[in-house]
Amino acid sequence: MLTFTDTYTYTPRYQELDFWQEDQLLFDIETTGLSAANNHITEIGAVKVQGGEVKDVFCTFVDPGEPIPEKITELTGITDEMVKGAPSERDAVASFLEFASGNMLIAHNAGFDTSFIRRVCEQNDMAFENPYLDTVAMSRYVNAELKRHKLDTLANYFGLGDFNHHRASDDAQMLSLIFYKMVDCAVRAFSISHQWRGRWATTLTRASCARII
Repeated sequence: MLTFTDTYTYTPRYQELDFWQEDQLLFDIETTGLSAANNHITEIGAVKVQGGEVKDVFCTFVDPGEPIPEKITELTGITDEMVKGAPSERDAVASFLEFASGNMLIAHNAGFDTSFIRRVCEQNDMAFENPYLDTVAMSRYVNAELKRHKLDTLANYFGLGDFNHHRASDDAQMLSLIFYKMVDCAVRAFSISHQWRGRWATTLTRASCARII
């Protein structure tokens, strides 16, 4: 029997999640650094998925309002020229949240990505009420045998091939493949029948969510 310490509050909408029937929103951001307080967003990428099939894609460069450090350009391939004339953080985040339209947000190391989204929303009096799920925490639970849970590590582990790592849209699309692999893996590991997947997903979410409101 699986037991978890429930430290989150659930609204009725998220009491019975069904990862196969409902839309899932997987996203990633690229930034000028690691601090949401001091650095800024350069790219937002997201995919809306249902039953493992991509239904819609969102991707935009973002003008960070500051030069992109050389080491960040080396990591992401994103240059100052590429973000020149792109939407501001406020406009890009507003468009992203409109695309997300209240869906649960799924991200790898979600606390990092959502900290930038939240900071932009707070600075611009915008609401940010989407719950989110952290797939790093999910992987630590589902793939307990792994010592590392980085996105490229999981892509290799599940045999999903190469991808353009550290680009938001590509990372989000790879994450969608990894996410459904992990859900299937857990269903098999714990002998959970298909009709109970939705209820089991709620249990998993209780273990791996950074925040549910």
